[in-house]
Amino acid sequence: GLGVMVAALTAGERGASALGGLLLLPLAVPVLIFGAGSIDPAGAGAIKLLAASSLVLCAIVPFAAGAALRALRT
Repeated sequence: GLGVMVAALTAGERGASALGGLLLLPLAVPVLIFGAGSIDPAGAGAIKLLAASSLVLCAIVPFAAGAALRALRT
């Protein structure tokens, strides 16, 4: 999901790979933190936050990617 959104945002730009990495890193860090926190047996809250962030991304990514590709066309 995150990769699709970042790829759509950086499509057609010079240096898209470097820009894509810089955009993806801050978006992926919370997912990594919540995923690592879910390993702990008392990490039920981390699993809930990981699920919530995943659901938000599933809802936002298609619209963000579509808007980015429409902006690229014009």
